[in-house]
Amino acid sequence: MATVSNPVIAWTASIMAGSAVNQSSSLTATVNITAGWEVQVPVACRFSNVSADPVISFYRSTDGGANYDNTPMSAFSINRVSSGTGRLTISLPIGQYAIQMLNSGPNTATFQVLTQVVITAINNV
Repeated sequence: MATVSNPVIAWTASIMAGSAVNQSSSLTATVNITAGWEVQVPVACRFSNVSADPVISFYRSTDGGANYDNTPMSAFSINRVSSGTGRLTISLPIGQYAIQMLNSGPNTATFQVLTQVVITAINNV
């Protein structure tokens, strides 16, 4: 008989509802999840016009947020959309992270770090 695993999830509030960034500028937000299995963090970018792909980098802290790694544990780009919103979601193990959102294009971009999903347990049936 097969085992069915069902995740138990909890929603956490958005970190950043929307902040605009000028050309070649960045924003940083932090995520601190101390309990559970993993967190799924969605990051969105709204473009005012066609621009270069923004780069989203995740840096881990192993000392409670006093210091973050110099090299990102992962980095992604959000495909540009003409006057629209692009989005990506990353699953991270529990911990503390700095999220750097870099607008590499010549036009203004608005970044959002949306409502997160925390997987708090796995129930096997």
